Amino acid sequence: MEIQTKTVVSGIAPDQRRVVLEIGKEYLVSPINRYNMENRGRRCILLEFVPYSPDKPEDILARVKFLDTNRNGRIELEDLIPV
Repeated sequence: MEIQTKTVVSGIAPDQRRVVLEIGKEYLVSPINRYNMENRGRRCILLEFVPYSPDKPEDILARVKFLDTNRNGRIELEDLIPV
């Protein structure tokens, strides 16, 4: 059975945020780290949760479809916020 929703708490106070991620919903890539510019500001649809590697199945990434290019990619869960 696949995971359909996941709650992510990231960052440290006062920049801490809590987001409930749901498959099929639209999100904006907005990393807390202000120096992480990769994919910042892009809108995407969450397709599924995937393991980072076979060796670390507990580390999960989001497989997304970017709306500006219709290409798939992987994003850290804590970098997504609802639109």
